[in-house]
Amino acid sequence: MDYRPILMRLGITPNYKGFYQMLTALEIVEANPEALTMMTKWLYPAVAKRHQTNWRQIERSLRIVVRAAWDTNRDFLQKLSPLPVKSRPTVSQFVSILWKANVKRYNE
Repeated sequence: MDYRPILMRLGITPNYKGFYQMLTALEIVEANPEALTMMTKWLYPAVAKRHQTNWRQIERSLRIVVRAAWDTNRDFLQKLSPLPVKSRPTVSQFVSILWKANVKRYNE
C-alpha cells in the first residue's frame, strides 16, 4: 500500500529524513503488525538497518515527522483516527493510526 499521499497530506514531505523512514516503518508494520508492540526493541532497529543509521536517529526523525503532521494538519489526522486525538500522538500511535486507516481504506 502506498502511504505517500497520506504523509504528503499530513505535511510530511520527502525533504524530511523521517518521510522515508516512516514509509519503511509502515511497510514493516504491514508485514508484521506485532512490531507496533515492540517499537524500540524491534521496529526502530529494523528501520535503522535499512537506512544505515542507529535506532535513536530513527526515533528522533519519526518524532519530528509526527510533530510536523500534528502542527500541519491535525484535522486530517483526527479524521484518520478511530478514536479522538486530543494531544500529539506518540510515534507508535501515529504509525498505528496510519496503518489502520490504510487497511480500512484498502478493505472498503
